Amino acid sequence: MEFVESAFSPHGRRLVVRDGGEAEEDVVCDVVTVLTSFCVCLYGRRSANNCVLEALEADRHD
Repeated sequence: MEFVESAFSPHGRRLVVRDGGEAEEDVVCDVVTVLTSFCVCLYGRRSANNCVLEALEADRHD
């Protein structure tokens, strides 16, 4: 939990645990799911930008 709290605190965010009995494995799984979702969005945008840049570069060479 300290890792997640330290990641949130520089951005003015805090972690609130509503069910203190939740297993640590569940929290880790949830964090991995959220990070995976963020990465998919990030790399999806980057991939789309790269396709546009490649198309523009190909158009310049023609």
